[in-house]
Amino acid sequence: MSERAGGRSTIVTETRIVCTDADARRKFRLYWRLVGPFSALIRRILLRSIKGDAEASMRAQGAK
Repeated sequence: MSERAGGRSTIVTETRIVCTDADARRKFRLYWRLVGPFSALIRRILLRSIKGDAEASMRAQGAK
């Protein structure tokens, strides 16, 4: 997370892997072809939820 002007923040996700050899890379590519789209969906859902919570918190602070 990084802070931006006006008290705003940016949150990003990152997936890192290390494949130790060609066979591991091949197996991971097969695995990621199946899992990747669901992983991306979960990240989008979580980021949307975080955004909604943060915006609600900012609105509540503004109402005080």
